[in-house]
Amino acid sequence: MSSLDPNPESAENSKSGIEREMKLLVPSLPDDLDLTQFPHSEISQAYFHKNTTIMLLENDGNPIQLIYLPDNTFERVPVSNEQYASLSEAARAANSGSMVVDREASVRLRIKGDKMFQTIKIPSDLPEEEGVKSRKEIEFEIDRKQYQQLRKCIVGNIVNKTRYTLVDSDSFEVVCDVFRGYLDGLILVEAEAKGEKSFDKLELPSWLSEARNVSNIFSFSNEVLSKIKQETLALLLYGTEQSEF
Repeated sequence: MSSLDPNPESAENSKSGIEREMKLLVPSLPDDLDLTQFPHSEISQAYFHKNTTIMLLENDGNPIQLIYLPDNTFERVPVSNEQYASLSEAARAANSGSMVVDREASVRLRIKGDKMFQTIKIPSDLPEEEGVKSRKEIEFEIDRKQYQQLRKCIVGNIVNKTRYTLVDSDSFEVVCDVFRGYLDGLILVEAEAKGEKSFDKLELPSWLSEARNVSNIFSFSNEVLSKIKQETLALLLYGTEQSEF
């Protein structure tokens, strides 16, 4: 299966909540660390154009996701009632009858294993925490036909990575993303708190002692990484922290 080439036909799974995440840049992995001992999956993902507007309509009682693109074209994507409810929640969270994809908001298409998802992330109202990124996340599974239509809305590169789950407890999930393709050499560890757990309680492996917290560095967001050139990656890893995006 090629990257971003889906297999499954349909699904109805969804989730919604506040994502509180710490992101660490890992300079290198220990020679004696075998990541394959941990549960892992292959992920391919891409992002919508900025300045895209998502509106929700009904056509003869059938819900539709109407997506206006920056080039003045649009996509009409039929959605299920469950998906419509998730999209409506995103619009309410944005305090609008529609949602605009801007610097603070993103829409992601992801294939994880044999499933496909549309994910919306917008700013949360939580107070800022040092070294932690907080966002409202709404995600729902999509089928093959929806995916093929939504794929027309993406811009930039496809981000391919292998995700290894290092910790999955009642309090935290810690994953290690090893990127492939044009991002080869980039390794990020993401720690996500479940509920209101404090990151002060998080115990990370000793091999992460040299890792750098890049949670609030915009250039290390997956969306920005989908748009950088390969030569720019070296600047992010070994040079300046901020880049022009």
